[in-house]
Amino acid sequence: MVLVVAGLVLSGCTTTGKPAAVAAPATVGASGAIGAPGGASASGQPSATAQTGAACIVGSWITTNWTNTFLPTEHGGAGARWTLSPDGSWKEVFDGSQPLIDGSVTITYTGTATGTVQIPSDPTATSGAWKAGNPGGTITSHYNDGTVKNSAYASETWTFTGTWTCSGNTMTVTNPYFQGTKITVYLTRTGS
Repeated sequence: MVLVVAGLVLSGCTTTGKPAAVAAPATVGASGAIGAPGGASASGQPSATAQTGAACIVGSWITTNWTNTFLPTEHGGAGARWTLSPDGSWKEVFDGSQPLIDGSVTITYTGTATGTVQIPSDPTATSGAWKAGNPGGTITSHYNDGTVKNSAYASETWTFTGTWTCSGNTMTVTNPYFQGTKITVYLTRTGS
């Protein structure tokens, strides 16, 4: 399987459980340390709010889960850090994130991916088309069977179009995957 999210393509497993080749780059990323679970402070209240005057999707985010309707048992990937800037640049840092799990196969990603994302011109928008492309960076896939695959994206040219929804400190990004299936990433805001 190849995981395609928010403008990111991560190598995964085929339906036979064997590692698949990496087809393209990764999504958006963030920088900085991972905060409290779900972006909450010690009091349990949200630790950050949407950036005033900027589109809801702009800011720093952390993934809380990834799902894939093609492989319904696939889940995980919490802790990848995304940064979406007002100029449309994105960065995703996988170092320290949890593995993506599908049955007995686990894949832990390390490295950083970069690219661009179309930022809505309306700062009050709470949903829209997710258009990502211009990938860069290097992602390494570490499989639980010891296989390691490196993927460099500087020479890739592609665009992904999916959808996003954003409200306050939560965002969901969904991208088409294979034969009508989709991959969805759930995120919590960690900063503006």
